[in-house]
Amino acid sequence: MADAAVSDKFAQVRGFKVEIVSAGGGGEVDSAWEIVGGGECHLEVVDCDDATHQHAPGKRYVGEIVLRGPMTDGRAALCQWLNEAATGQDPERARRTLRITPILRRRRQNEEPRPRIYTDCFPVGYVFPRLSVTNTTGNVIEEVRIKPIRCELK
Repeated sequence: MADAAVSDKFAQVRGFKVEIVSAGGGGEVDSAWEIVGGGECHLEVVDCDDATHQHAPGKRYVGEIVLRGPMTDGRAALCQWLNEAATGQDPERARRTLRITPILRRRRQNEEPRPRIYTDCFPVGYVFPRLSVTNTTGNVIEEVRIKPIRCELK
């Protein structure tokens, strides 16, 4: 059997650590999010100008990030961020840095997951969990949509 077929050779993602770093420094790490989606880096290709035969540089942009998971009482940094963004008094103050690091189940101890760092982020949507008295079996799920301006892979 080939080594690639053995599952012990691959790192398996067990979850994500999401750290919201405020404008003044310090951050709060949250590992209760179940789904992290989006955040892909795009490069928009621009065709050349026929008259000068020069290519225009592509425009880079980052897609929205969607965080989805059970509502917890330990998301003070997220609540503060949403409140500051909702008041709209100082748009620069509402921007944050978001660091998303996968939590890996791995065999080799020297493997460290590389975080993806999104800068100048601001929240663009929040879906409040649907509360129902008939749903007593599971967690209530909240969703936050975040628009980053830049992305880097450490």
